[in-house]
Amino acid sequence: NSVQATFTSTGLGIGETSPDYTLHLLKSSGDTELYINGQNGQSSLRMGLDARNWQIKTAAAPYLWSLNYVGTDAPLSNIITANVSGNVGIGTDSPTNYYSGADNLVVSQASGEGGISIVTATNTTGALYFADGVSGSEQYRGGIFYTHSNDSLGLVSGGSTKVTLDTNGRLGIGTNSPSYALEVINSTYDNIGWGGSSVVGFLTQQGSNPAFKTVGDLDIVFYANNNLQLTIDDGSATFAGNVGIGSSPVGNPGTNFLAIGTAGSVAGGIQLWAGSANTHFLQFGDVASGTGYYKGAISYNHSTDTLALLQNAVTALSFTG
Repeated sequence: NSVQATFTSTGLGIGETSPDYTLHLLKSSGDTELYINGQNGQSSLRMGLDARNWQIKTAAAPYLWSLNYVGTDAPLSNIITANVSGNVGIGTDSPTNYYSGADNLVVSQASGEGGISIVTATNTTGALYFADGVSGSEQYRGGIFYTHSNDSLGLVSGGSTKVTLDTNGRLGIGTNSPSYALEVINSTYDNIGWGGSSVVGFLTQQGSNPAFKTVGDLDIVFYANNNLQLTIDDGSATFAGNVGIGSSPVGNPGTNFLAIGTAGSVAGGIQLWAGSANTHFLQFGDVASGTGYYKGAISYNHSTDTLALLQNAVTALSFTG
Protein backbone atom coordinates (compact mmCIF):
# COMPACT_ATOMS: atom_id res chain seq x y z
CA ASN A 1 0.00 0.00 0.00
CA SER A 2 3.06 2.26 -0.02
CA VAL A 3 5.99 2.80 -2.33
CA GLN A 4 8.76 0.33 -1.40
CA ALA A 5 11.08 0.63 -4.37
CA THR A 6 11.58 3.33 -6.96
CA PHE A 7 13.68 3.14 -10.13
CA THR A 8 14.98 6.36 -11.61
CA SER A 9 17.75 7.32 -14.00
CA THR A 10 19.96 7.90 -10.93
CA GLY A 11 19.45 4.55 -9.30
CA LEU A 12 17.27 2.35 -7.17
CA GLY A 13 15.61 3.77 -4.08
CA ILE A 14 14.25 1.47 -1.39
CA GLY A 15 12.15 3.51 0.97
CA GLU A 16 13.42 6.56 -0.96
CA THR A 17 11.43 7.94 -3.91
CA SER A 18 14.24 10.17 -5.17
CA PRO A 19 17.43 8.14 -4.93
CA ASP A 20 20.71 10.07 -5.03
CA TYR A 21 22.84 6.96 -5.47
CA THR A 22 22.87 3.78 -7.52
CA LEU A 23 21.33 2.08 -4.47
CA HIS A 24 19.71 4.37 -1.90
CA LEU A 25 18.19 2.86 1.25
CA LEU A 26 15.96 4.78 3.65
CA LYS A 27 13.89 3.73 6.62
CA SER A 28 11.54 6.26 8.18
CA SER A 29 12.18 4.97 11.71
CA GLY A 30 14.66 2.65 13.39
CA ASP A 31 17.89 1.42 11.87
CA THR A 32 18.45 1.03 8.14
CA GLU A 33 20.00 -2.35 7.40
CA LEU A 34 21.26 -4.25 4.38
CA TYR A 35 21.33 -7.97 5.07
CA ILE A 36 23.23 -10.36 2.82
CA ASN A 37 22.84 -14.01 3.85
CA GLY A 38 25.17 -16.53 2.29
CA GLN A 39 23.61 -19.43 4.22
CA ASN A 40 26.46 -21.84 4.94
CA GLY A 41 28.94 -20.18 2.61
CA GLN A 42 30.31 -16.67 2.42
CA SER A 43 28.62 -13.31 2.13
CA SER A 44 30.42 -10.41 0.57
CA LEU A 45 29.99 -6.88 -0.66
CA ARG A 46 32.42 -5.87 -3.39
CA MET A 47 33.21 -2.34 -4.53
CA GLY A 48 35.76 -1.29 -7.08
CA LEU A 49 36.64 -0.48 -10.64
CA ASP A 50 37.13 -3.11 -13.29
CA ALA A 51 39.78 -5.59 -12.10
CA ARG A 52 40.60 -3.77 -8.85
CA ASN A 53 38.10 -4.24 -6.05
CA TRP A 54 37.67 -3.96 -2.31
CA GLN A 55 35.57 -6.65 -0.69
CA ILE A 56 33.90 -6.86 2.71
CA LYS A 57 33.37 -10.51 3.43
CA THR A 58 31.95 -12.71 6.18
CA ALA A 59 32.44 -16.45 6.40
CA ALA A 60 30.95 -19.37 8.22
CA ALA A 61 32.96 -21.08 10.98
CA PRO A 62 35.26 -19.79 12.31
CA TYR A 63 32.99 -16.78 11.65
CA LEU A 64 35.48 -14.24 10.39
CA TRP A 65 34.84 -10.77 9.09
CA SER A 66 37.42 -9.37 6.70
CA LEU A 67 38.22 -6.46 4.43
CA ASN A 68 40.02 -7.70 1.34
CA TYR A 69 41.68 -6.37 -1.75
CA VAL A 70 40.81 -8.33 -4.87
CA GLY A 71 42.65 -7.41 -8.04
CA THR A 72 44.44 -8.84 -11.05
CA ASP A 73 47.53 -6.82 -10.07
CA ALA A 74 47.86 -8.52 -6.67
CA PRO A 75 46.81 -11.79 -5.06
CA LEU A 76 43.77 -11.95 -2.80
CA SER A 77 44.80 -10.66 0.62
CA ASN A 78 42.91 -10.00 3.82
CA ILE A 79 43.83 -6.47 4.92
CA ILE A 80 41.80 -6.53 8.14
CA THR A 81 40.34 -9.64 9.79
CA ALA A 82 38.11 -9.85 12.87
CA ASN A 83 36.79 -12.98 14.57
CA VAL A 84 33.74 -13.63 16.68
CA SER A 85 35.73 -13.04 19.89
CA GLY A 86 36.66 -9.52 18.83
CA ASN A 87 40.29 -10.24 17.91
CA VAL A 88 41.44 -8.06 15.02
CA GLY A 89 44.32 -8.78 12.68
CA ILE A 90 45.88 -6.33 10.24
CA GLY A 91 47.98 -8.20 7.72
CA THR A 92 47.12 -11.57 9.28
CA ASP A 93 44.07 -13.83 9.09
CA SER A 94 44.81 -15.45 12.45
CA PRO A 95 45.44 -12.92 15.23
CA THR A 96 44.76 -15.60 17.86
CA ASN A 97 47.89 -17.47 16.74
CA TYR A 98 49.90 -14.92 18.71
CA TYR A 99 50.36 -14.50 22.47
CA SER A 100 46.93 -14.78 24.07
CA GLY A 101 47.63 -11.90 26.42
CA ALA A 102 48.14 -9.47 23.54
CA ASP A 103 46.15 -10.72 20.54
CA ASN A 104 43.20 -8.32 20.68
CA LEU A 105 44.92 -6.38 17.90
CA VAL A 106 47.78 -7.92 15.90
CA VAL A 107 49.62 -6.02 13.17
CA SER A 108 51.66 -8.25 10.87
CA GLN A 109 54.03 -7.54 8.01
CA ALA A 110 55.08 -10.73 6.25
CA SER A 111 58.27 -9.22 4.79
CA GLY A 112 60.11 -5.95 5.14
CA GLU A 113 59.54 -3.45 7.92
CA GLY A 114 56.25 -3.01 9.75
CA GLY A 115 54.85 -0.65 12.35
CA ILE A 116 52.13 1.68 13.59
CA SER A 117 52.28 5.47 13.27
CA ILE A 118 50.47 7.87 15.60
CA VAL A 119 50.26 11.23 13.86
CA THR A 120 49.30 14.45 15.69
CA ALA A 121 49.80 18.18 15.20
CA THR A 122 53.15 19.83 15.97
CA ASN A 123 51.75 21.49 19.12
CA THR A 124 50.05 18.40 20.58
CA THR A 125 50.92 15.01 22.06
CA GLY A 126 50.53 11.49 20.72
CA ALA A 127 50.15 8.68 23.24
CA LEU A 128 49.52 5.00 23.90
CA TYR A 129 47.97 4.46 27.33
CA PHE A 130 47.19 1.42 29.49
CA ALA A 131 43.97 1.94 31.47
CA ASP A 132 42.14 -0.01 34.15
CA GLY A 133 39.15 2.31 34.57
CA VAL A 134 37.31 5.27 33.11
CA SER A 135 37.87 8.01 35.71
CA GLY A 136 40.87 10.09 36.72
CA SER A 137 44.27 8.48 36.31
CA GLU A 138 42.61 5.09 35.80
CA GLN A 139 42.47 6.12 32.15
CA TYR A 140 46.27 6.34 31.91
CA ARG A 141 47.83 4.22 34.67
CA GLY A 142 50.68 3.36 32.31
CA GLY A 143 51.73 4.59 28.93
CA ILE A 144 54.17 6.11 26.50
CA PHE A 145 53.72 9.54 24.94
CA TYR A 146 55.52 11.99 22.67
CA THR A 147 55.17 15.76 23.05
CA HIS A 148 55.84 17.41 19.69
CA SER A 149 56.09 20.96 21.04
CA ASN A 150 59.38 20.18 22.83
CA ASP A 151 60.26 16.84 21.17
CA SER A 152 60.31 14.82 24.39
CA LEU A 153 59.39 11.18 25.01
CA GLY A 154 57.74 10.19 28.29
CA LEU A 155 56.96 6.97 30.15
CA VAL A 156 53.98 6.82 32.52
CA SER A 157 53.67 4.50 35.53
CA GLY A 158 51.15 4.67 38.34
CA GLY A 159 49.28 7.47 36.59
CA SER A 160 52.18 9.97 36.35
CA THR A 161 55.24 10.57 34.22
CA LYS A 162 58.27 8.77 35.68
CA VAL A 163 60.81 8.94 32.83
CA THR A 164 61.51 11.71 30.30
CA LEU A 165 63.93 11.69 27.34
CA ASP A 166 64.32 15.21 25.97
CA THR A 167 65.30 16.46 22.52
CA ASN A 168 68.97 16.77 23.58
CA GLY A 169 69.21 13.12 24.61
CA ARG A 170 69.10 13.88 28.35
CA LEU A 171 67.33 11.21 30.40
CA GLY A 172 65.38 12.22 33.49
CA ILE A 173 64.09 9.70 36.03
CA GLY A 174 61.80 11.37 38.53
CA THR A 175 62.11 14.70 36.70
CA ASN A 176 60.45 15.99 33.53
CA SER A 177 63.19 18.56 32.84
CA PRO A 178 66.61 16.87 33.05
CA SER A 179 69.65 19.17 32.90
CA TYR A 180 72.26 16.39 32.62
CA ALA A 181 72.83 13.33 30.43
CA LEU A 182 71.33 11.25 33.27
CA GLU A 183 69.43 12.90 36.11
CA VAL A 184 67.77 10.85 38.85
CA ILE A 185 65.52 12.50 41.43
CA ASN A 186 63.89 10.38 44.13
CA SER A 187 63.22 11.38 47.72
CA THR A 188 62.18 7.90 48.86
CA TYR A 189 64.73 5.40 47.55
CA ASP A 190 68.50 5.20 47.02
CA ASN A 191 68.80 6.71 43.58
CA ILE A 192 71.07 4.50 41.47
CA GLY A 193 72.01 0.92 42.28
CA TRP A 194 74.17 -1.43 40.24
CA GLY A 195 75.77 -4.85 40.35
CA GLY A 196 76.13 -8.15 38.54
CA SER A 197 73.65 -10.74 39.79
CA SER A 198 72.52 -8.39 42.58
CA VAL A 199 72.96 -4.76 43.65
CA VAL A 200 76.28 -4.09 45.40
CA GLY A 201 76.38 -0.28 45.55
CA PHE A 202 74.29 2.90 45.42
CA LEU A 203 74.72 6.47 44.34
CA THR A 204 72.45 8.41 46.66
CA GLN A 205 72.13 11.43 48.96
CA GLN A 206 73.17 11.56 52.60
CA GLY A 207 71.61 14.61 54.21
CA SER A 208 72.29 17.40 51.74
CA ASN A 209 75.44 15.74 50.37
CA PRO A 210 75.94 13.32 47.47
CA ALA A 211 77.06 9.90 48.68
CA PHE A 212 78.15 6.45 47.53
CA LYS A 213 77.16 3.45 49.64
CA THR A 214 77.89 -0.26 49.44
CA VAL A 215 75.56 -3.13 50.29
CA GLY A 216 76.78 -5.00 53.35
CA ASP A 217 80.46 -5.27 54.29
CA LEU A 218 81.93 -4.57 50.86
CA ASP A 219 85.00 -2.60 49.83
CA ILE A 220 84.97 0.31 47.40
CA VAL A 221 87.60 -0.14 44.69
CA PHE A 222 88.77 2.15 41.91
CA TYR A 223 90.48 1.03 38.73
CA ALA A 224 92.42 2.97 36.07
CA ASN A 225 93.79 1.42 32.87
CA ASN A 226 92.30 -1.86 34.12
CA ASN A 227 94.57 -1.81 37.18
CA LEU A 228 93.50 -1.52 40.82
CA GLN A 229 94.42 1.94 42.14
CA LEU A 230 92.49 2.43 45.38
CA THR A 231 90.63 0.29 47.92
CA ILE A 232 88.46 1.76 50.69
CA ASP A 233 87.58 -0.65 53.51
CA ASP A 234 85.85 0.40 56.75
CA GLY A 235 87.17 3.97 56.48
CA SER A 236 90.73 2.97 55.53
CA ALA A 237 92.08 3.80 52.09
CA THR A 238 94.80 1.73 50.41
CA PHE A 239 96.48 3.11 47.30
CA ALA A 240 98.14 0.71 44.88
CA GLY A 241 100.64 3.32 43.68
CA ASN A 242 102.27 6.61 44.61
CA VAL A 243 99.93 9.41 45.69
CA GLY A 244 100.16 13.08 44.87
CA ILE A 245 98.12 15.78 46.61
CA GLY A 246 98.21 19.08 44.75
CA SER A 247 100.47 17.58 42.06
CA SER A 248 101.56 14.29 40.59
CA PRO A 249 103.71 12.19 43.00
CA VAL A 250 107.07 13.66 41.92
CA GLY A 251 110.32 13.29 43.89
CA ASN A 252 113.21 10.90 44.31
CA PRO A 253 112.36 7.21 43.86
CA GLY A 254 111.65 5.74 47.28
CA THR A 255 110.57 9.09 48.77
CA ASN A 256 107.64 9.92 46.49
CA PHE A 257 105.05 7.44 47.78
CA LEU A 258 103.24 10.55 49.04
CA ALA A 259 103.95 13.98 47.53
CA ILE A 260 102.08 17.03 48.82
CA GLY A 261 101.98 20.50 47.29
CA THR A 262 103.37 21.94 44.08
CA ALA A 263 106.91 22.92 43.14
CA GLY A 264 107.59 26.66 43.03
CA SER A 265 106.95 29.59 45.31
CA VAL A 266 103.59 28.38 46.66
CA ALA A 267 103.69 27.50 50.38
CA GLY A 268 102.62 23.98 51.37
CA GLY A 269 102.37 21.70 54.36
CA ILE A 270 100.40 19.13 56.33
CA GLN A 271 98.00 19.98 59.15
CA LEU A 272 97.28 17.32 61.82
CA TRP A 273 94.43 17.76 64.27
CA ALA A 274 93.74 16.03 67.58
CA GLY A 275 91.95 16.70 70.87
CA SER A 276 93.61 18.85 73.55
CA ALA A 277 94.31 15.75 75.68
CA ASN A 278 95.59 13.56 72.86
CA THR A 279 98.90 12.87 71.12
CA HIS A 280 99.87 13.03 67.42
CA PHE A 281 102.37 10.62 65.87
CA LEU A 282 104.31 10.49 62.63
CA GLN A 283 105.76 6.98 62.71
CA PHE A 284 108.41 5.09 60.77
CA GLY A 285 107.87 1.33 60.92
CA ASP A 286 109.57 -1.74 59.50
CA VAL A 287 107.48 -4.62 60.93
CA ALA A 288 103.69 -4.78 61.28
CA SER A 289 103.81 -5.83 64.95
CA GLY A 290 105.00 -4.59 68.34
CA THR A 291 107.53 -1.76 68.33
CA GLY A 292 108.09 -2.38 64.65
CA TYR A 293 105.21 0.00 64.01
CA TYR A 294 107.18 2.94 65.48
CA LYS A 295 110.93 2.20 65.26
CA GLY A 296 111.27 5.91 64.59
CA ALA A 297 108.66 8.57 65.31
CA ILE A 298 107.83 12.21 65.89
CA SER A 299 105.12 12.80 68.48
CA TYR A 300 103.36 15.77 70.00
CA ASN A 301 101.46 15.47 73.30
CA HIS A 302 98.84 18.22 73.44
CA SER A 303 98.11 17.84 77.16
CA THR A 304 101.77 18.67 78.10
CA ASP A 305 102.74 20.47 74.90
CA THR A 306 105.70 18.11 74.48
CA LEU A 307 107.39 17.40 71.13
CA ALA A 308 109.38 14.14 71.16
CA LEU A 309 111.68 12.28 68.78
CA LEU A 310 111.80 8.48 69.03
CA GLN A 311 114.74 6.32 67.92
CA ASN A 312 114.51 2.52 67.94
CA ALA A 313 111.11 2.87 69.62
CA VAL A 314 112.58 4.90 72.54
CA THR A 315 112.27 8.63 73.21
CA ALA A 316 115.66 10.10 72.30
CA LEU A 317 114.85 13.81 72.54
CA SER A 318 111.90 15.85 73.82
CA PHE A 319 110.94 19.48 74.13
CA THR A 320 108.36 20.74 76.66
CA GLY A 321 106.83 24.16 77.29
